[in-house]
Formats: sequence, C-alpha cells, structure tokens
Amino acid sequence: MSDKLTDSDLPLLFDEEIYVIDTTFDSKIKKQASTEVSTDDADPPKLDYKGDFGKEVLILFSDKDVVELTAGDEEFLLKVLGAVDLGLEDVAILNVSQGQAWEDFLSPTHVLSFGVPELAAGYQITAHDESAHLYCDSLSVIAENVELKKKLWAGLKSLFAL
Repeated sequence: MSDKLTDSDLPLLFDEEIYVIDTTFDSKIKKQASTEVSTDDADPPKLDYKGDFGKEVLILFSDKDVVELTAGDEEFLLKVLGAVDLGLEDVAILNVSQGQAWEDFLSPTHVLSFGVPELAAGYQITAHDESAHLYCDSLSVIAENVELKKKLWAGLKSLFAL
C-alpha cells in the first residue's frame, strides 16, 4: 500500500464536493502580466506642432484639409513673424482642427489665432489666463486684403509693444 493519496481517495476523506484546481493557472497569469506593456512606462502624449516655441508664442490656425499650413500661408506667416522679429524657432504653429488640446501642453505668453471658427476675428488684444491673444481672419484671407493686413499690423504692434 502506498502512503500517498490519489484523486480517487479524496472522496473517502471529505463529504463535500472537491474541485481540483489547475496549479499552472497562476503561473500563466504571472507570465501574461509580465508580457503586458505597463502604462507607467509608456510615452506621455505629445503635441504635434511646427517650430521650437523658444519665445513662447503660439500660432493657431484651423484647416481640416491639411495638417500643416499650406506653402503660401506659411510664407505669408513667416513674413508677418519677421516683421515682429520672430521666426520658427520662437513659435509653435498648431492646427486646432486636428483636435489637439494645446492648453495641457503649452503655456504661451502670446497667442495668434488665424481663422479659428470658434474665435471671433476682432483684431483686438484680449487677456486669457496669463497670455495675450490676438484673433484674426485666416492667413489666406488676410494675404489678399490690404485692410486686414493693416488691422493685423496694428494688432501685432499692440500685442508685442512695438
């Protein structure tokens, strides 16, 4: 006779039902957990914008058809920025129609909005949190209209104290 109990001997010892648990189950769970990607190690979400944001100036535009400014709009914007002694290294250019919430990532001192439908193009400086905002028509509209160029220039002079 053997000193070890077999599965067939267990009903003789217990009146209740007995369930046999697969002991490899626990090790399978541990193995699966170790291969899952930890959310703590994942890269945090990033904001996709053009420029280096060196002088904390944010340029917002809205165009659902493109991710970045068209070549003509970018050329006009760079001329506008040059007039106030700014370049791509100083600004962040962001298309807000792409659904990116910049407020969680950037703290600009100045914000220029071009053609953002939710924001009225008043060409007046408004304070919002700790930054000054200038709301304008789209770059392509301004580029074709002398009066709007004058309004933009007046707004830029006020915004940047020129």
